Amino acid sequence: MSVSEWIDRQQMTGWTTFTFEEVIKALPSLSRQNISNSLWRLSTAHIIAPVQRGFYVIVPPTSRISGITDPYYYIDSLMNKIGRDYYVCLRSAAALHGASHQAVLQRQVMLPVPHISFSSTRNDQLAWFYRSHIPAAFLDERKTESGYIKVSNPELTALDLVQYCAKSGGLSSVATMLAEIGERLDFSRNDGSVLKTASSATIQRLGYLLENILGFHDVADMLSEFWHLYFKRPNYALMSPKSGQKAFLRNEHWKIDVNATIEIDDL
Repeated sequence: MSVSEWIDRQQMTGWTTFTFEEVIKALPSLSRQNISNSLWRLSTAHIIAPVQRGFYVIVPPTSRISGITDPYYYIDSLMNKIGRDYYVCLRSAAALHGASHQAVLQRQVMLPVPHISFSSTRNDQLAWFYRSHIPAAFLDERKTESGYIKVSNPELTALDLVQYCAKSGGLSSVATMLAEIGERLDFSRNDGSVLKTASSATIQRLGYLLENILGFHDVADMLSEFWHLYFKRPNYALMSPKSGQKAFLRNEHWKIDVNATIEIDDL
């Protein structure tokens, strides 16, 4: 059996990814160099795509003309192969929850530390972010063409957008995305314990946006209830800690010193 025939068989039985070592094990009569050469030829023909060292995706027929495979097609399998927890996050997660107003050029994925070295040429459609651990209790599953992907639920997505504001297009961009997913937020889920994944300052900024910029008063009230439950003596926080601009307004409810003008896009 040739490498090409083995890949065809894998695809027909429902497999969408494989590793170099799996090919070697399946085809012991072929040398490593022979297999490597075959995989290179199939890659140049866009039959497969090497998205990580020793890890390949069988490109779906609909993607073979462009040669571009959506990372949602393989990200779950890749993370399982390397043994790392993950979730689709930030703008990408917001888009999956209904924030379709702004285009997402890259799929944004959260991993636990330590950092992993990924090839930027093989993974140019992916942007990586890191946190101390992955809060599995606050992840949703979304069905894809090849299986499922893990996505931050609406509440974790909202907190992450504020926490990683600089990587999410700035406060106005974050506010626009929150305007589109705000009605999905329910901080009473799991007794508001999703707030334990964020700092008090992040919750304060999110609460100010939801109540004072977007008018989601019921959502903000629920957030406030659990914020006071988990954070007894919060300090005042700058709305935009890295702007260098002095505060021009103080919000006592959320203990926010407002030092940024926030404008949402027309939806």
